[in-house]
Formats: sequence, C-alpha cells, structure tokens
Amino acid sequence: IQVYDGPCYYVPNAFSPNGDGLNDIFRVIPVGIYRTDWFRVFNRYGQLVFETNQWLKGWDGSFMGKKQPVGNYVWMVKGVDRNGKLVEMKGTVMIVQ
Repeated sequence: IQVYDGPCYYVPNAFSPNGDGLNDIFRVIPVGIYRTDWFRVFNRYGQLVFETNQWLKGWDGSFMGKKQPVGNYVWMVKGVDRNGKLVEMKGTVMIVQ
C-alpha cells in the first residue's frame, strides 16, 4: 500500500514509453486536488508537446504522431486543491528506453 500526503501533485522523474506496458505513460498524480487547470510538457526547445486538463490523462512520449527522443523534458501543472488554494508545480522528466 502506498500512501500519499496532500494536497499536491506527485510526479515521476522518468518514464519509458516503449510499449512494454510498464511506465509507458507520464502523468501527474493529484492528491487532494479539486481541479487541474492544465498539465503541460515541453521539449528542450521550449515547444509544447503535450497539454491536457483531464483527470489522470498522461503523455505517451509522442508529438504529432512521432515518438520523441530520449532526454529531458520540462513539465508544468496548475490546479486548485480541495481548500481552494492554487497549486502550481514544475520540474523535469526523462524519457528512458
């Protein structure tokens, strides 16, 4: 059993979108979050490669139908917690093989 304290987003620092069924999708895990306004992922050139506001929807490591190369990507998320407080976070994630 894994227990998360909230409210915040828990975010992995790497994923492997290689189709093996393990860690293929990069997603933020909202704990104590009432609403997610957006979750965005950018490549190293600052180009937006993924965006959603859907609960637990994640990035499959592709952009415009093409798998993205191994490397670091920047993510940002904005939402509102169960107490009405704004929650904004950012960080990096690595695509590994």
